Amino acid sequence: MATEQLSPTQTDQQDKIRQERVFLEGPQPRKWELWSLFKIMRELLTGFRVLHFVGPCVTVFGSARFKEDHPHYELARRVGEAAPGDSHRL
Repeated sequence: MATEQLSPTQTDQQDKIRQERVFLEGPQPRKWELWSLFKIMRELLTGFRVLHFVGPCVTVFGSARFKEDHPHYELARRVGEAAPGDSHRL
């Protein structure tokens, strides 16, 4: 029986999924939670550094909880289309 080799990207994705499941299970040992906090802070800092060089921009956050036929979903689409104009990136 042959085993399928996973690419580094697939391995990273599986690791992230495993970490999210552990996170959602509830309180963990303090050492684990501290390490998670540092990883989240690093991701935020990296994201802000990237956005620094983008210039003026607008971000519209969504949610997978709303279906496409929900009024909030349609409102978010309209805001996303109308917000930036010519002077900002979306």
